[in-house]
Amino acid sequence: MLVLAVGACGMLSWPRCLSASVVNPHLATDRSVDTRSAKSIVRDLVNEDMTDEQKALALFHWLRRVIYHSGPEEPMRHDFNLMVNVFGYGSCYMQTHPLSHLFNQLGWPCRNWVHNGHHMIEVHYDGDWHCFDPHMTFYVYNRAQPRAIASVAELRKDRTLAFEAVKENRAGPALLICGDSPNWFSGDEGWRLDQAFLAHRGADREFGAITLPRGTRYVRTWKTGTFYQPHAFGKDGVGPYHTCGAGSDRRDQVNFPYWEPYLWKGKASSHRHHGTGYIEYEPDLRGEGWKDGAIRFINLGGDADAKRPALHPLAGGIESEAIFSVTCPYILTAGVLQLAGRIGEQGDSLKVSVSSQWAGESSQRRWKDVVEINQTGAFERKQDISSLIAGSLDGLWLRVAMQARDPRGTGLDGLKLHADFQLNPYALPQLLPGRNKLLVTAARCDRPWKLRLAWSEGQGWNTPKEYKAAINGTSHEAVVEAAGPNFPRMQALEFSVDP
Repeated sequence: MLVLAVGACGMLSWPRCLSASVVNPHLATDRSVDTRSAKSIVRDLVNEDMTDEQKALALFHWLRRVIYHSGPEEPMRHDFNLMVNVFGYGSCYMQTHPLSHLFNQLGWPCRNWVHNGHHMIEVHYDGDWHCFDPHMTFYVYNRAQPRAIASVAELRKDRTLAFEAVKENRAGPALLICGDSPNWFSGDEGWRLDQAFLAHRGADREFGAITLPRGTRYVRTWKTGTFYQPHAFGKDGVGPYHTCGAGSDRRDQVNFPYWEPYLWKGKASSHRHHGTGYIEYEPDLRGEGWKDGAIRFINLGGDADAKRPALHPLAGGIESEAIFSVTCPYILTAGVLQLAGRIGEQGDSLKVSVSSQWAGESSQRRWKDVVEINQTGAFERKQDISSLIAGSLDGLWLRVAMQARDPRGTGLDGLKLHADFQLNPYALPQLLPGRNKLLVTAARCDRPWKLRLAWSEGQGWNTPKEYKAAINGTSHEAVVEAAGPNFPRMQALEFSVDP
């Protein structure tokens, strides 16, 4: 800690670490897949009692459940955690690539095949190679006894393996549900064994790291929204969705129960689409709560006297500064900043800037001005900061600087930050009809925090349900019952810490 002596005004501290309230809150259930890492995904999908083919199919169908056609911008499409948790859409190689990473967790080699410009994957288990395509939903069995999922070599040698698979009852479920032709998987021309699958960036890390200081709401929803990242099929002027439509979704007898509750109708219709969430940060400036979110502050203090600003300089004539950190594991898409306060004298000022990238040791880098206020009297400001933070995968930093002659006359009375982000709703925990065990954990907890899980269930999803818990510690368990017959329509998952 750096301590500065400032005359008769006392000691001013400049902390450099976040005093967080809750670190890495997480909800898992006993009936959904924990998507924090490839290891946790494989752990929840396969078990020792399965054959290798059953393991391969479990991973194949799950990958199709959470990723549909389209694709994010480079270089994000080659990050396993982002593809699964943030985007959930990718074409061709952007589906075979993460599937290869899941197969690799079982020690299975994979090959990256291209036929007439289209990528598919071949995986080696049970002593042979087997061809899968999650993008077009393709695998077929050969005619051997006992039969096995066909290899690329077999498909190239005998075109009827693909063309006659349905007729001969050798097709996997949901075969070519988007209307693609078996030609993609037959014939001996146009095939190329491409370079080995690249290593996934960030695959050695768990997804979901976030810090919740006091005054934070962290809300994830299964709903589409106005703000989203650019995507390959963005010509419709709407957010990412499965452009083959709701009809093809309904033809998937394996995964449709998971998608059915989430029908979206806009310029088109689909059961598969992007999701949204938001973080709200509104600290208590009069007490000590604001310090939780500040990674750095100097010459500032909270004041319980309502006649004075809630957060103001401790000493006049010296610049005061606080830098607040708002972490987020998802990609930011928009944001709004609301401020309330007062300027005491002519020459006093309050300036706010934001950064979505922290570089090196200097706090002065990459700051972008949001607002500067120097007119005396009370003020309220609402500022759109979307253009300054959209696309960030590192959250944001907010810098508040004050200059005042009389330290008790200038400062903030209120600060509220709202940041929207994009997510893949199909990677979030899904309740199933019947009994569901909830396991809530945090890596660290310094004070009580809250969980809210909302869904609707029953015929037409007309019955709203909600589970709430106040948690004092790093773990919490509960059991919730969900009615059928259809899967519940999940609505919101929220963690919060009171100011």
